[in-house]
Parts: sequence; C-alpha cells; structure tokens
Amino acid sequence: MRPLLIGDWRIPQKTWERQFNTDAFATPPDYTLGNLGQRTQRMGGLNQFNIGLLKNFSLTEHHRIQFRVEFFNAFNHPTFGLPDRNVGSPRFGLVSSSLQEARKIEFALKYLF
Repeated sequence: MRPLLIGDWRIPQKTWERQFNTDAFATPPDYTLGNLGQRTQRMGGLNQFNIGLLKNFSLTEHHRIQFRVEFFNAFNHPTFGLPDRNVGSPRFGLVSSSLQEARKIEFALKYLF
C-alpha cells in the first residue's frame, strides 16, 4: 500500500531511529493508492570490508604449516535494515534490524603435505 504524502518527508539529520519525517505521511482512504511514488527514498549502502592474512611456515620440503587470520566486517561498520513502512504502526519509521553481523575474527592453522 502506498501512503499519502502530506508534507516534506526529508529531515536534515538522519538517525537509526528516525530516517524520515513520519508526520509527513497519512493512511490513504480505503480502496485508493496514496500519492507517494515508488523508490522515492534511498537507504545507506553496504559497507563491509573483509581482510585475510596468512603466513606459511616450511617444516620440510613437502610439509608446511599455514597460519591464517580472517576478519569479516573488519571495521565493524553497521548496515541497518529498512525502517518499518506500515503507516498505521506505532513503530512507523523505526529501524529495528541490521543486515549484517558484527565483526567476526577467525583463526586457522592448516597442515599442508
């Protein structure tokens, strides 16, 4: 259902709690579509940096040990989900989810022969 736009939905400073002016929207009359166009608002992009480091240690000519560490979302940058888009909901405009996990670090030791 498209909402009815009755004011300016832009705000100068976005926060994770308030992505747009929720007072600028209303529920359209029954059996009608609102006047808000599709794709009128864009959310923040995905910022995720994965880093992997490894070091090989030779034991003999054909045997090695490899130590590696991998950082997923290395800078721990959050990517928030979409805000609640149900105009009649008390949570309208509130972001309550994240699209990716927090930083994850994995260590590994591999024997190569």
